[in-house]
Amino acid sequence: MPHDFELDHLHENESNEQNDLIAKTIWEQDHIILTTVGIDIGSSTTHLAFAKITLKRISGDLTNKFITVHRQIVHSSEIIYAF
Repeated sequence: MPHDFELDHLHENESNEQNDLIAKTIWEQDHIILTTVGIDIGSSTTHLAFAKITLKRISGDLTNKFITVHRQIVHSSEIIYAF
């Protein structure tokens, strides 16, 4: 049965799997994971990097603004020198 109020609680008739699914759904609404690519083309060198970033919705605000909370470099190429 839906509630008209917000309180942290669990329903006794829900299984652990259902609770895990609910928690995952809530997490996915406030987090985005992206794969990014960075290309640096300079006058004498070029460099390429791939990264996974995690963005989190700014809490407490009814907004669509996200901040970066984690970044992991997946691949970074060697610097290529143009002669």
